[in-house]
Amino acid sequence: MPVLTLICGLPCSGKTTLAASLAQQTGALWLSADEWMVRLAPDRAAQDRLREPVEAIILDHSMQLLARGQDVILDFGFWFREERAAVSALAKAAGAEVSFVFCDAPLEELVRRLHIRNAQPGSHLYISEEELRRWSQFWEPPTDEEAL
Repeated sequence: MPVLTLICGLPCSGKTTLAASLAQQTGALWLSADEWMVRLAPDRAAQDRLREPVEAIILDHSMQLLARGQDVILDFGFWFREERAAVSALAKAAGAEVSFVFCDAPLEELVRRLHIRNAQPGSHLYISEEELRRWSQFWEPPTDEEAL
């Protein structure tokens, strides 16, 4: 049975590093909306407009891959329980198991990593410290029950 792995966490929590490692270890196809948006759009406003359509396309292709037996890793962040539940239901309908991987670090460590990341323009979406702090207030970490 194929496996869909949802990488959950805030920016700079280690999601992409972990996703790349898991893909190497398992042979799963790793997909990241951020990578596509950085390549497709030159500025943050355009990247923000692309998020929903890019994620929808990647999700559609992921379900097709799962239905064909290919393991997939989605590196979207999955900040909200409702979103995780919806994607899990789609994956199960495609005949896949679902695995959650939660990346976490204290907020001040996320901020430290963010400053390092933002100093390397071009390879990542630019995120301000204010955005990261605001997002940390409303994100919903996965619960043990979600993994069932």
